[in-house]
Amino acid sequence: MVAAGLLLCLLTNIYDSYAATSGNQIDMGTTAVFEDDEMSSKINSALGAIHDAEDSGADVSTLVDQFNIAIDQLRSAEGPDYGSCGSYEHCVDNANQIFASIVNDAKELGQNAEMKHYENVLKMLIYAVIIAFALSSLGVYLYGRYRSSELRRFLEMEVREN
Repeated sequence: MVAAGLLLCLLTNIYDSYAATSGNQIDMGTTAVFEDDEMSSKINSALGAIHDAEDSGADVSTLVDQFNIAIDQLRSAEGPDYGSCGSYEHCVDNANQIFASIVNDAKELGQNAEMKHYENVLKMLIYAVIIAFALSSLGVYLYGRYRSSELRRFLEMEVREN
């Protein structure tokens, strides 16, 4: 059970694809492959969620820190004293809860970042409409002033006979 549950790190190719696109540093440890498919899928989904949130423009530094804590929990599970966990199951349960939290938080951060983006676009459109209205109003006003000054000049002209 312990041999199947020992989780050292993520797959190297997942780390390489994430590290190439992120300024955040995920602590991956060694390059061994996880033997537990369920845990591996949870880790992959957490990492994918972090990546998606970052693509949305969210600040994922706290998610990366949580991810590293979960990986440390999994490393503690393999140690003889289980670190601060107390037991193998407790370490794995803590890591599972953190990974689930990461997925939920990443979705929320991604949605918030997208909403912020849409709000910024909407503000820019509103400003553009207001500026266009102000410029067109100014143009109409200046044209009216020009026409009235032309009319006034025409009316004030003196007629001269030769």
